[in-house]
Amino acid sequence: MNPSPPPGTRCGIDTVEIVRVEKLLLNQTPEGLAQIFSSTELQDAGTGAGRTESLAARFAAKEACCKLFPKETALGTIQPTDFSVRRDGYGAPQMEVSANAQAVLDRHRIATLRVSLTHTHASASAIAWADSKHTVVPWFGKFLYYALPYRRGVVMGNFRRVFGDVLPETEILRLAQAYYVSAGGEAGIGRPTSDGWKWEPSKSIAGDVQTAVEILQGKQTPAFVPLPVKLQ
Repeated sequence: MNPSPPPGTRCGIDTVEIVRVEKLLLNQTPEGLAQIFSSTELQDAGTGAGRTESLAARFAAKEACCKLFPKETALGTIQPTDFSVRRDGYGAPQMEVSANAQAVLDRHRIATLRVSLTHTHASASAIAWADSKHTVVPWFGKFLYYALPYRRGVVMGNFRRVFGDVLPETEILRLAQAYYVSAGGEAGIGRPTSDGWKWEPSKSIAGDVQTAVEILQGKQTPAFVPLPVKLQ
């Protein structure tokens, strides 16, 4: 019996026929290829023997990454060209993503994408893994969560609206315990650092946060509310 995968584990696999990429290289102009492959991918593939197989493996990697997010791919939010392969100093393949793809990764709480490539004379294959972020909650975050039931209900409701279709309930719970807002208009967020949790108050966004909450509660007309995001 195979063990169950960890919650939130994602895996995408794709195989591309070499002849398909051969036709692509014959029929596409350099400008057209630049819209499919990044400059790094084209450079790494070289111009000699093995170029077709290398590009086929990279295209399979792009497709495999899209399969990690079938909903966003079907809606056209992301496409294969939002992902590209580069090699690190040891030659291992690493994934780079566009701004659109990064937004999808952030919403799904994905920390990194990993990929493995291979090919034969007839086909190239790639497998992609998504490593989920894990929120570590400090003791005082848990205390505030359980000590203030009204705050808990509001925060959990908001997080479920935003992340309910992409995150497990356990991760939503961690996010709720790492976030605070008060009836007095004070807002902030906890961030893990090498020295422990750092709590960052931000009075400037309290009004926008309150507006967003009231829109979700049906107390205000829906509208765009600009809120800052800090990625690390």
